[in-house]
Amino acid sequence: MCFTPQASLITAIIELGVTVYLIKKIKTKRLLILPLFVFILAIYQFSEFMLCSQNGSFFWARTGFQIYTLIPAVILHMFYNLVKKKISKLIYIVPAIFIALSFSQGFTSSVVCNTIHVSIQNLVFGNNFVLMYLYLAYYSLFPFLGIYQFIKKIDKNYKKDLKLKLGLSFAPLAILFAQIYFLILALMNNLTDSKWIIISSLIIMLGSIAILYGSLCFSKEQDTYYKVLILTTLSSPLIALLLYWVLPIIRFDLSSIFCQFALFYAIAIILIFKTINENK
Repeated sequence: MCFTPQASLITAIIELGVTVYLIKKIKTKRLLILPLFVFILAIYQFSEFMLCSQNGSFFWARTGFQIYTLIPAVILHMFYNLVKKKISKLIYIVPAIFIALSFSQGFTSSVVCNTIHVSIQNLVFGNNFVLMYLYLAYYSLFPFLGIYQFIKKIDKNYKKDLKLKLGLSFAPLAILFAQIYFLILALMNNLTDSKWIIISSLIIMLGSIAILYGSLCFSKEQDTYYKVLILTTLSSPLIALLLYWVLPIIRFDLSSIFCQFALFYAIAIILIFKTINENK
C-alpha cells in the first residue's frame, strides 16, 4: 500500500492514464511492451488498494504477488524490444512457476495493513529461505540482463540523450529511496546500538550513492554513467540481502515499500519512450 489505500488508487488511475497516453503515441509495435509494463504497475496498485479497503485480503495479497511476479520478465522483454533484439517467450516460464505456487493452499499466511505500507507473509516471503533466495535471484537477474543488453546494443547517439539517461536513472533511484525509507522507519523502532550504527551508515551510504548517481545524468562522461548504472542495478539485490540480515522482517514488506515509489517507474517509462519513439 502506497501510504494510504486512496493514494494507491490515485496512483493506479494515473498509471492507467499513462498507459493510454503511451498506446496513443506509439509508432511501432515493438514499443507496446512499455504501456504493458505501466499497466501491470497500475493493476498492482489497484490490488494494494483493494487489499486494505475491502474484504478478502488474502485473495488480493495473492493477486498482488502474481502481478508483481511478472515484472522482471516484462522488464527483460522490454529492454530486448527496445534494441530490436529477439528473446524467447520461454522467459515467462520462471514467473509462471512462482504464480502456480501462489495457488497452493495456504500460500498467504498473514496480511497486515500498516499505516503506510503492507506486511505480507506467504510461502515465498516467509520461512522458506530457498524459495525466497530463488525469487530474489529472478527479480535481480532478469532486469540486470535486460539493462545490460540495452546498454550494449543501444545506438551511441541515444546514449547522449538526457531524457534517456534520466529515464534509466529513475528506477534505480526509486529503489535506493525505498531502501532509505525502510531504514529510516527502522530507526524509529527500538534497536540495539550496533544495529542503529549499521542502519545509520547504510542511510548515509545509499544517500551518497543516490546523489552521485543523479549528478552523473548531467555529466558528459557517458561511459562512467552507464557503468555506474550497471553496478547500481547489480548491487541492489546485495543491499536487499544486507538489509534482510540487519532487519529480517523486511522480507514481508519489500513489495509494498518499493511500490511507494511506483510513479518513478512510470516517469522512467515515459522518458525512455520519448527517446526511442521519436527516433524509431
